[in-house]
Amino acid sequence: MSTKLFSEFPPLKKSDWLAEITRDLKGKSFDETLVWHTLEGIDVQPIYTDEDVTPFAIPFKPTGEWLIREEVLEQDISQANARALDVLNRGAMALAFFAEPKSDAEMRTLLNGIWLEAAPVHFYSCTNPEQVLTLFLNEVRARTLDAKFVHGSLNLDAVSTFATKGKWDTQAFETAKTLLHTAQAFPHFKVLTIRADVYHNAGSSLVQELAFALASSVEYLDALTEQGLTADDILSHLEISFAVSSSYFLEIAKFRAARWLFHQLATAYGATATPTIHASSARWNKTIYDSYNNLLRGTVEAMAAATGGADSITVARFDELYAKPNEFSAHLSRNTSLILRDESHLDKVLDASKGSHFLESLTSSTGNEAWKLFQLIEAQGGMLRALRSGFVQSEIRRVRQAREKLLAEKKLNFIGVTKSPNAKETMKDKIEIPLEPAPPISDAEIEILMPFRATESIELERLKSE
Repeated sequence: MSTKLFSEFPPLKKSDWLAEITRDLKGKSFDETLVWHTLEGIDVQPIYTDEDVTPFAIPFKPTGEWLIREEVLEQDISQANARALDVLNRGAMALAFFAEPKSDAEMRTLLNGIWLEAAPVHFYSCTNPEQVLTLFLNEVRARTLDAKFVHGSLNLDAVSTFATKGKWDTQAFETAKTLLHTAQAFPHFKVLTIRADVYHNAGSSLVQELAFALASSVEYLDALTEQGLTADDILSHLEISFAVSSSYFLEIAKFRAARWLFHQLATAYGATATPTIHASSARWNKTIYDSYNNLLRGTVEAMAAATGGADSITVARFDELYAKPNEFSAHLSRNTSLILRDESHLDKVLDASKGSHFLESLTSSTGNEAWKLFQLIEAQGGMLRALRSGFVQSEIRRVRQAREKLLAEKKLNFIGVTKSPNAKETMKDKIEIPLEPAPPISDAEIEILMPFRATESIELERLKSE
């Protein structure tokens, strides 16, 4: 019956659809009226068919599941442990500590009561990464745990630190080599993290974020393979940390493209391992005024990251720009992922966007544009040289200025700030943390990447007038 039903409808080519659209426009420009020109340099069409899709295999992860990673901001060791146990009981699945233990006793206190085989542990503040890793593995061995069940990471990326601090650590690759040797028996503990989110939150496009992640990874691959390590050794202990903002379909395409691109990169180095992917809420698109809109932004972002295939996701607190950590906003952020998982069942579908002509084409376009930019960076000598020459900074500045222009022309809007603001809303009495960014380092070797937030200047002026 289904065969007869569909045989009644003659097949249409894309040209047939476009001809009909052109007639309906009645002389209006197709390109100006219906085509979305993104900051990534991709023209998004109003209609896609199978003619637009070139099939290519994306090495998607085995399941649609993701880990809910929560940041534990307490610096005190005992307080951090208490907070960690509390958030695990409330639905968190992985922990990101900002406390830095400096002895076996402190590490034992920090991890007391935490089932390390079930809850991955990430260390976000590592002034001495070798010590932190050694202390963590000492605790793992003291518990006689099976190494293959221990997951986690060190949030260590000398390249992004160079971009934001302006000082290159001349021992960076020696440190990385030591960490890789130390963690060799622990295949799922990532000792290197490529902080692509740094570029995103400085104002980059999604294509640039992908390209910079690839180029940064190559810096480690080249330096460390020269020291005798294999590409598999490096990639299996590598995590890529992306920011995710609320351009829903582009973000899905970005995460799908990331898996494709890193598979291509691994193949080029003769490796089979690929890095894990973490997603965290972007900061550039968050607001202080009407901040409950940040909940909606965070939900869209978590949906995009989950659908795109992120291995773990951190949804930021809606009030993190201006308020000290509190359980109310942390609860809402945590529940964003819990609802998407337990009520929307996004974890039950593997690569949900696969087969969509639009998203398959967008993934291909995003990946291809990122690969082109990556090759351009490599032609200049790699990511470090591109930072020293100012190329990376100028590329980000170009996109940042384009975004600011859209904001000024009211083509980019933020509800509650640039569109439909509540004139009666006051925020000055709710500000609990400094809003101004830290001043740049005066003796930096390069132009430093500074954080960018779209509505910052507007909101700071509004605060002054309260």
